[in-house]
Amino acid sequence: MYVVSMEVERQSFFMIRLVVFPLILIVMLSWSVFWMDRSSLGERISVSFIGILTAVAYQTVVSEILPQISYMTLMHGFLNLSFIIMCATVVINLVVGKLDQAGKPEAGNRVDRRSRWIFPLSYLGLNMLMAGVAFVFYWLPMKQVYRCLTVASLTRLEHRPCLGHDGQYGDHHTRHS
Repeated sequence: MYVVSMEVERQSFFMIRLVVFPLILIVMLSWSVFWMDRSSLGERISVSFIGILTAVAYQTVVSEILPQISYMTLMHGFLNLSFIIMCATVVINLVVGKLDQAGKPEAGNRVDRRSRWIFPLSYLGLNMLMAGVAFVFYWLPMKQVYRCLTVASLTRLEHRPCLGHDGQYGDHHTRHS
């Protein structure tokens, strides 16, 4: 009996360099509206929509690179979160504009000042949360599965799931009779 093994390694830096770093910069640039003059609502909205359109273009480009799968990956989550954060800048711009129209410029200043740190912290925190969830619910279990699928399990050994009867992780192999 012959056993063929192949080691496959994903080049993750390719996607980080191509998608993640540029999109982080685009998202950060979309926050520049919080430092723009509140009276120029049209310009603030324009900057926000340019960021959103850039994110949509990025999603189109990335969809051609990523495999067509039915489940959500960390990259999909990152792209969607970036898009949502940029859409939220439009909402904040509209809130600030309405506050100015209502004669509450100090409230508009307060919203802008708070958005300057709330948006970056939210973006960082939500990305870290998403990565943590992916690590706990995907990477750790998959690492265990790959460890359990040894060459021995490809021969005449029966491979049982990595979880034993006691609910603990471990290799549980038995011989066929």
